[in-house]
Amino acid sequence: MLRNPPVKWYTPALCLLFIIMTSRLSAQYDFFLHKTYPEKVAIIDTFYARVIWLSDTAKSLAEMQALIDFGKKHKDRELELEGELMRAYYYTSRRFPGVTEDACMERLKTIAAKGRKEGYLHIEARALRVMAEFSWRWMGNYEQAFDYYLQLNDRIATSTPQEFPNMAEYYYLIGEPYFFFKDYAKTIQFMHKALTIPETAFNWKARWSAYNTLGLCYQRLQQLDSSDFYFHKALNSGFITPQAIQYTIAQGNIAQNYYTKGQYTEAMPLVKADFDNAVLHKDYPLAGNAALLLANIAIKTKNSQAAQQWLQAANININLCERPYEIKPSYYRTTSNWHTLNNDPILAKLYLDSSIIAKDSVDKVLNAVFLARAEQKAYRQKLQAEQEKLSLLNKVKNTQLFTAIVIIFFVLIIAGLIYYTQKKKRLAHQLVTDALLHTKEQELENARLKLQNFTNIISEKNSLIATLTSQEANSQIIEQLQQTAILTEKDWLQFKQAFEKVYPKYIQTVSAMIPGITPSEIRLMVLSKLKLSRVEMANTLGISPQSIKVTWHRLRKKISSDEDIQLEEFANSI
Repeated sequence: MLRNPPVKWYTPALCLLFIIMTSRLSAQYDFFLHKTYPEKVAIIDTFYARVIWLSDTAKSLAEMQALIDFGKKHKDRELELEGELMRAYYYTSRRFPGVTEDACMERLKTIAAKGRKEGYLHIEARALRVMAEFSWRWMGNYEQAFDYYLQLNDRIATSTPQEFPNMAEYYYLIGEPYFFFKDYAKTIQFMHKALTIPETAFNWKARWSAYNTLGLCYQRLQQLDSSDFYFHKALNSGFITPQAIQYTIAQGNIAQNYYTKGQYTEAMPLVKADFDNAVLHKDYPLAGNAALLLANIAIKTKNSQAAQQWLQAANININLCERPYEIKPSYYRTTSNWHTLNNDPILAKLYLDSSIIAKDSVDKVLNAVFLARAEQKAYRQKLQAEQEKLSLLNKVKNTQLFTAIVIIFFVLIIAGLIYYTQKKKRLAHQLVTDALLHTKEQELENARLKLQNFTNIISEKNSLIATLTSQEANSQIIEQLQQTAILTEKDWLQFKQAFEKVYPKYIQTVSAMIPGITPSEIRLMVLSKLKLSRVEMANTLGISPQSIKVTWHRLRKKISSDEDIQLEEFANSI
């Protein structure tokens, strides 16, 4: 029935301590300077409370800027970021003309990113908390709020309570939205996380809230024994007194369980104490609910007068609430029951109708919130599906691109290897070809030299014969020289090889063109190809010029019937 009070982690004593300190330090911030977060966490909370809620906006912003400048001046980056975080939080705590929600969120994202990058976990975690609360309270974007709360959960999970004293508080805050949306399993999970943190003077309120919320979860689940267990745990905190509002709330919740179980005698004193303490603390919603519970107990016990008194007390306190419409349905329903007790069915029906109308009005607001979250969840799922699809397409494209690059790479390698191999083969072939060509050229040159040598010998012999003839030498010697063959049968084979290298396939062509050609006729054609005169031919072969003439005559008949054809022309034409 009764929820947790707003969690304020500062106390008047700490505020007073801070004010005294700052006045002594001439409004400077020496106490913050180069301190670890655990060393200054309590004073940071009181500083926020003092500066954020100043009525003068200009003074608040000026003090935040002074803190930033002080951190810069003394090279305390953590303190500088603290000032930036405070200013970002300040802009989310109220509406400023010209400052959009997106601008506030971007400022917080920037600070969270700086905290993460620079290793200040508490800066990032606290920025995420503000982003989640801003998304929830101001933007009405509940799914986005859950996203930031879960990021916060992941972030603080990497730390310890010693490094981050707010850990119990933050686990409790992460679980609260799940309670609002009636996801009690998740709520219980995070409340138990909060309770794993050892209790200290700094975090006891967070742990108390976790115990009380666990009691409420099991109350909603109709597991009243478990609910009582956690409400009593909340009462037994070492830092709570019977006068504290937290004690009153837990006590009232235990009384609600007694009422549900029909144990009105046990419930009555607890609810009365709950009502008295709520009035003392001017907690009007708490007082109004306690008065309604007392009125219902009086109705159950047929005490009409007491019920009327408590209904009047409830009405007074409900009308003092900031949101009386939240409690009005219960008030109208209890009033209807009271009129039923007094046998007034007309007023009972009237108040019952009012209760239904008021409840419908409250339910519409809640249903709108639930519907908004459902739509946001559907949108986020759709967006996530589209992003996953896009990511998958990008992966496929990247895979295809990578595959193509790999294929191209291997194709290039293979092409390079093929090119290199072919080039190597071409080079080897070229070397072989060059070597063969060189050999051929050398052989051709040698053949030419041999032919030239034969030609020189022939010229020398002819010159000798011509000289001897002109000197009227012994005719027997001249005749002997003329009958001596320069080109013997043995020399012919060498001569023929040399000739065929210089004039490839010449002899083969002549043999093909002139069927029945004799070896002597072939020699005649060869010597004629070398442009030797008939006298030189005769001297080369060791026969007379007349024999050359006879041989040519026989050859010409084999070639053609034309008497005008000349040996030299025919030999050169082939």
